[in-house]
Amino acid sequence: MLTTIEVLSLKSYGYAGDNATLFASATNFSTALQAGTVLQEQSTPIDMFIISKLNADRNAEIISSLKTTKKLIVMIDHLASKSLQYLITTQLQKHALHDIEVIYFTPEYEKLTTIFDEFAMEQTGFDAESLVNKIR
Repeated sequence: MLTTIEVLSLKSYGYAGDNATLFASATNFSTALQAGTVLQEQSTPIDMFIISKLNADRNAEIISSLKTTKKLIVMIDHLASKSLQYLITTQLQKHALHDIEVIYFTPEYEKLTTIFDEFAMEQTGFDAESLVNKIR
C-alpha cells in the first residue's frame, strides 16, 4: 500500500488481531507497543505496523489486515498533513478498500501546559491509555 516507506509488521511478535490496524511511526514505537499489550490483555488484539524508513513494500500483508479489521489508525506525532491524508486515501481506493474507517491519532497540542516531558504525552492525549481508548 505505502510503497515509498518500509513497514515492520509486529504479527510475528504476537501483535495480531481483527479489531484495528495500527500504523505508528518509529518514534512512537514504545507508546504503540504499550497500547498493543493492553489491548491484547483486554481481548481486543490489533494488527500493528511500525513505519520505519524509506524503501520497502508490504502491500499484501497490509491489505489483508485492512480487509479483516476495516479500521486503520495512523499514529503520528504531528497533525496529519493533507498530503498524508491524500496518500492514504488514494492507496485505499487503488486497492478497492472503500469501507475502511481511517482515524488519525495525533497529539492535541493546544492542551499542553507542562514543560516536563514525562507529562506532555498524557496531557496532549497522545499516550498509551488514550490510544487504547481510541481503538476500543
